[in-house]
Amino acid sequence: MKKQLYLAALLWIVVLTTWAQGRLTGRVTDANDSSPLPGVSVLIKGTNIGVTTDGEGRFSLNSPSAGTTLVVSYIGYTTQEIAVGNRTTIDVALAVDVKSLSEVVVTGYASQRKKDITGAVTVVNAKELTATPAASVTQMLQG
Repeated sequence: MKKQLYLAALLWIVVLTTWAQGRLTGRVTDANDSSPLPGVSVLIKGTNIGVTTDGEGRFSLNSPSAGTTLVVSYIGYTTQEIAVGNRTTIDVALAVDVKSLSEVVVTGYASQRKKDITGAVTVVNAKELTATPAASVTQMLQG
């Protein structure tokens, strides 16, 4: 009888804790055209509790307290920190981080930062490639 009472009390505490946390939902979109952003990282600041957005930019997670701050980050976009307060729904519009995009150079097989490259960098536009008679893209880029 005592074991059943302890088990019931433990179960009740778990239910109350889960109920008190609440559910936080939202949607992350691009600030320019309001298109949904899939795969955005949404974390509770100071913890390792987090989720990624689905194909429609939606997320859902348990919020530990009303004083929670969300950290929303995505490659190529500025990271935002948002105070949750008493809200249960938060919609976020992320702006493109132009500075970080201009610092990346894409090579034929990898990407590197401009400051890390030792050698010549050449820009080839599409008109120059189509003007060169070649069987493959590799031959177009030679010489």
